[in-house]
Amino acid sequence: MDTSRDFDIILFGATGFTGQQASRYFAENVPLQETRWALAGRSLKKLVACRNQLVEQFPDRSELKQLSLVVADAHDLPSLRDMCARTRVILTTAGPFSMYGENLVRVCIESHCDYVDITGETPWIRHLIDTYHARAQRQGVRIINSCGVDSVPADLMALYLAREVQQHLDEDLVQLKGYYQMRGGFNGGTLASMFHMAESGSLAELEQPFLLNPGEERLKRSPKDPKGIHWDKDWWTWVTPFMMGPVNTRIVRRSEVLYRHEDDPYGANFSYQEYAWVDEILPTQALTLSGIQWMLSELMQIPGVVKAAKEKLPQPGEGPSEASMAAGYLSVWFKGLTASGKKIKARFFSEGDPANRTTVKLLSESALMLVHQRDELPEEFEGGILTPATGLGLGLVDRLRQAGIEMHWEML
Repeated sequence: MDTSRDFDIILFGATGFTGQQASRYFAENVPLQETRWALAGRSLKKLVACRNQLVEQFPDRSELKQLSLVVADAHDLPSLRDMCARTRVILTTAGPFSMYGENLVRVCIESHCDYVDITGETPWIRHLIDTYHARAQRQGVRIINSCGVDSVPADLMALYLAREVQQHLDEDLVQLKGYYQMRGGFNGGTLASMFHMAESGSLAELEQPFLLNPGEERLKRSPKDPKGIHWDKDWWTWVTPFMMGPVNTRIVRRSEVLYRHEDDPYGANFSYQEYAWVDEILPTQALTLSGIQWMLSELMQIPGVVKAAKEKLPQPGEGPSEASMAAGYLSVWFKGLTASGKKIKARFFSEGDPANRTTVKLLSESALMLVHQRDELPEEFEGGILTPATGLGLGLVDRLRQAGIEMHWEML
């Protein structure tokens, strides 16, 4: 263990709704004797309350009484520098990230401190790539965005399946599609990020299919995002475009093109798309879901609607009930096509509310991998603005399985 810094991981934004869920995950699963972690935020009073709550929730973990607290503000560079100088990894849930994340990314690079977040704000990630990618590469610092449900299931499974097909079928995976089913709710922080993108005028960038790719790759116009509904004969069900497809597909495409310049695990002309799985024979529900998504995308363009929604929907710090989060789940089926026409199917399954319980598990295990399994990280990408697949790699598969997440594949 590297003891040159006080901590292995600092959880920044620990007093927000998702931050509290992450703190609880660490308290339950990560002994302080094995991983030196601490809570951070801008209010000492709230941090103390958060620690006290953990002590009450886990009375058998007496060491939590000595859990360290670090006061830092996203807009105060000296406090961020003090915090990052003390830790090897920053885990942050403090969004909207385009409002509260850039100073932290900058300071992490300066401080040689790795970083993981859960942002789905791809226009902001594009800004980070343009501004900090080369700098992070030179410093050997991994800035890994989208380590939650956006976009670990898609990005990790794409890399995993591409490797498996090469190893077991001795050919390339040329096409992959993901089909999402889920039960859960939104928290105020996630909604705040969506509203901020709408108010900042960056929603239009979400339409760019290769937004996160380097160089001229970014200007490609095809494949476009799917529209409307269609019948999938392999799954025997109706499917519609998945609402987070414009985030996840961009992350997967960035991973594919970055690996292409290295060992190229993906097939030539590899493509990835996402859909929502509607488990009905009649198209009624699919049409309804597709219509709602279209309507929401149009309404988000109207400032008055965004303002009204901000006032009525959950605020930052608010989220689903414990019972609701416990009853949630995420199920993603994948269908792949090899170069010779063979079909494969795969599944990623996790119990718990996707936007909160599963996202927190994915984020936490990503940070822990940076600490405990550095020898398994992709050697090709020692620094930069990275994706889960390029920054963490396939070692994360076994780690997530050990944490209770199901991942498997077979011939279709």
